[in-house]
Amino acid sequence: MMLENCVYDFFELTTLNMAQNNVFGEVLHVEGAYIHNLEDFWGAYTHNWRLDYNEHHRGDVYATHGMGPACQLLDMHRGDKMNYLVAMDTKPVNGPAAVEKHEGRKAPDFKNGDHTLTMIQTEKGKTMHIQHNVVTPRPYSRMYQLTGTDGFANKYPYEGYCLRPTQVSADDVPNHEDLNAHGFVPKEVKDALMTKYKHRIHAELEETAKKVGGHGGMDFIMDYRLIYCLRNGLPLDMDVYDLAEWSCLAELTAISLENNSAPVEVPDFTRGAWNKVQGYRHAFAD
Repeated sequence: MMLENCVYDFFELTTLNMAQNNVFGEVLHVEGAYIHNLEDFWGAYTHNWRLDYNEHHRGDVYATHGMGPACQLLDMHRGDKMNYLVAMDTKPVNGPAAVEKHEGRKAPDFKNGDHTLTMIQTEKGKTMHIQHNVVTPRPYSRMYQLTGTDGFANKYPYEGYCLRPTQVSADDVPNHEDLNAHGFVPKEVKDALMTKYKHRIHAELEETAKKVGGHGGMDFIMDYRLIYCLRNGLPLDMDVYDLAEWSCLAELTAISLENNSAPVEVPDFTRGAWNKVQGYRHAFAD
């Protein structure tokens, strides 16, 4: 099994529901990331595990926040699979500076670059772009983005949708005929879409989740869904194959980087069963 809170974010889960209802047409490209300047938080990690891990390991060492929502959009091992990846990174500058600042020592052999980029090609010709950066001064971002044949979704830094007018009707949103394919929809259209395509999970849990909190409610929903599926004997929202697929970037990106950004094959952890289930869906008791 796998636990990842960001797949339950309100924009991400609504966008997933829209994609599953063909609002964006065929999804061709997705992006995800973990971009979070941690310079004010290094001291909060027990035994300095996080800065230490970046010092001694090269690659995308914290990929699942970006990978989870991206892989669900592309139905990984539920109709498609990752074939290979290519990674690139910058030289380490702020990383070793953080070691010197917090530990009072030099780190000449600091492994991880300040910014890491990974491109992934899937069996069905889709692409993924995943990034990692925890040391440079920039706004928090998970780079959540979707590019489809008929629409586009983006969360950071501006949360919005871009759609062909043909993808919605007057029953869906106001002034749908005024939409165009090269600009974000107006706020009232976006709000109408968020309401119409609110995921069942959020319809049932949003109020309680926001009251309880935990990363805006994502943590509560994650825990609730795990217990709900176990109690009802249902397939988990995230399974052991998700765990392997989302986490393998740590090792595979390091291999690519150490070999001049060479393509690296992504193992088929399902052993050939990646196409047996068609489409990612959440399970419900009824």
